[in-house]
Amino acid sequence: MFSGTRFKKITQQNDLILIAPQGILKCRNDGRKTKAYQQGIDNIAFIDQLLQEISDQYTIDESQIYAAEMSNDGSMASIIACELIDEFAAIIAV
Repeated sequence: MFSGTRFKKITQQNDLILIAPQGILKCRNDGRKTKAYQQGIDNIAFIDQLLQEISDQYTIDESQIYAAEMSNDGSMASIIACELIDEFAAIIAV
């Protein structure tokens, strides 16, 4: 569960949508030999589909979509930056 930050409060105060997906088995397929890697989980396809579903359900400014990662030294944010750069206005690894 996504917790420990002020993102929820900020999104409520500013009419933003926050999406905080969790990794499969508490990990992600970021190229390291994690369980998600071994199972062939396609995180990029998942994020791409998630963006499409959110766009279908909500009216959003697609030029204002941002990604931030706060764990695993930003490895997934780096992969998203390479694979889905056209989908995001900015990407940051924290």
